Amino acid sequence: MKLRNRTLLAIASTLIISITILYFFSAHILYLNIQQAERRETVQQIDNFLYVLKYAQTHFNQTLYSWSTWDDTYQFVDDLNPNYISSNLTLSMMETSNVDFMLFFNKSGKYVYGLGFGHERLKEEDISDVLQQQLVVNGQLQLPWNAEESVMGLISLPTNPLLIAAYPIYPTENKGVSNGHLIVGKVLDATYWLDLSKIIQHTLTVNSVHSDNLPIDFRDAFQHITPEETKYANELSDGFIGGYTTIPDIYSKPLLIIRLLVPRKTYQAGQRNLTYMLIAVVTIGLILLFVILFLLEQMILKRLSCLINEVSEISITGDLSKRISPLGKDEFSTLSKQVNTLLNALQQSQTEIMALNTSLHTENLRMSAELEVSRRIQYMVLPKNSELKQLSNLEIALSMHTATEVGGDYCDVFQQNGHIICGIGDVTGHGLESGVVMLMVQSALRALFVNDTKAPKQIWNALNQMVYQNVRRMQSDKNLSLLVLDYFDGKVRLMGQHEEVLILRQDKMIERIDTFELGFVIGLLEDDMSEFVQECEIRLAIGEGIVLFTDGITEAENEHGEFYGIDRLCQVIEEYKHASASLIQQAVMDDLNQYIGNAPVYDDITLVVLKRCN
Repeated sequence: MKLRNRTLLAIASTLIISITILYFFSAHILYLNIQQAERRETVQQIDNFLYVLKYAQTHFNQTLYSWSTWDDTYQFVDDLNPNYISSNLTLSMMETSNVDFMLFFNKSGKYVYGLGFGHERLKEEDISDVLQQQLVVNGQLQLPWNAEESVMGLISLPTNPLLIAAYPIYPTENKGVSNGHLIVGKVLDATYWLDLSKIIQHTLTVNSVHSDNLPIDFRDAFQHITPEETKYANELSDGFIGGYTTIPDIYSKPLLIIRLLVPRKTYQAGQRNLTYMLIAVVTIGLILLFVILFLLEQMILKRLSCLINEVSEISITGDLSKRISPLGKDEFSTLSKQVNTLLNALQQSQTEIMALNTSLHTENLRMSAELEVSRRIQYMVLPKNSELKQLSNLEIALSMHTATEVGGDYCDVFQQNGHIICGIGDVTGHGLESGVVMLMVQSALRALFVNDTKAPKQIWNALNQMVYQNVRRMQSDKNLSLLVLDYFDGKVRLMGQHEEVLILRQDKMIERIDTFELGFVIGLLEDDMSEFVQECEIRLAIGEGIVLFTDGITEAENEHGEFYGIDRLCQVIEEYKHASASLIQQAVMDDLNQYIGNAPVYDDITLVVLKRCN
């Protein structure tokens, strides 16, 4: 893709991403602010409704309060004066007072007279059972209706809730002892709530909290309403937000749940403003895009094209004597000068490269000879098959393959005082120096065991001191990882830090032992190694064995650059673990060679398989 197209794509992508982020970020912030404002407004509307409801109930409470402090009423509950009834207790009076029933109880709590529900006179049997159960117990008015102070509250009926006010009856002076109670009630039907809805100018819906058919949004709101949070707001659609609260009964328990539908005018205005902002931002972005592209074309891309053409001509002809024409007095001019300086340097380098080619050929011959010496050192110290066959009760199969650049893999097996010693390690780097360090370690390790030095700390300190001092004398920085295995009569001691050790069990999966805590790198520090050296003991039954290897196996790469890996190595060994040591060794090497294919080998490959036999 050309720079012009990539520039256009980059600028356009940046603008699109920026506009998108700006839009969604602004929309998110705006929505949060609108949501908070809407909920505050909805809560305010709920407060307005509750204020109107309280005012209506207070007005209802005060409507007939004067009847309870009247000498005629005080006398009526005793004598049921017909003149009092004909003059006052009429259905037209109740309609004017906006009440649905009036009940009179004497001071003993007995019902004496009542009217309402379309009856000029209510007999006790005319009062519904549900209402009686909430007012009268055992023929007497019960709490809270028979209190010495007036009370008002809601009660639940199967059809509609009732608003009831109870007044103790006193003489006109409101002194002395009450002579009974006056109970006044109003049915809160749909007309009542519709009137309140018209006052607050919002659609009002009322449901009983005990209703079996309570709508889903009411049920959800009821779960969110708590004694601490008595109001709840929820977006129902793009057009309305619902405000919910509960109305308690006379016993302060939730009886009704109401919903106000409040138009989402703020939200709709915000949506329009957001659309206008998006159009404005996109328009500005397109203008900026065209301006930037025009400036880029005139100031950069056109001049860059000229520079590319001149450089291409030099590249095609190979004539390093040509130079780039100056391009103005800015960075392009500096670039032209730098290219010309580079061409001068390339001319000089051609002569130097010719001389270096001759020197490099000589150096390659020397390095080839050095690598051949290193390879011979490695194979010279390897134990012969005849030596391995003489080892009692232990079958050992060993293989080592050197890389194109010989590394410093170390491997040795020998027997001393009935103990079979096996060492495996890896010297850093490649070449003759690595081979010399490997030979030092092989000689020193054999000498230590010949002198019957078996303590891990002594072995490691002696090896470390020898390698450290000799490497410094060589003016080198070589070091090595080393693992030593000491086998005697089925018991194996492991010491040193190297790759993982694989234990082959007869009836279990392969065990993997991490040697990181068993030692430290040899030749890296001159300090005492005692605190770093540990020893691990394991037991081998007949038919069980151990596999040792260098990282040349696990880090071998195939033609796609993928490592062979420890997991694949364990999988092959698990498949052949019941075979002989030589068959296991051959199976691993065959699988490894098949995996590598034609890919180059960069590190030495060493594999040792030990198996206890009869």
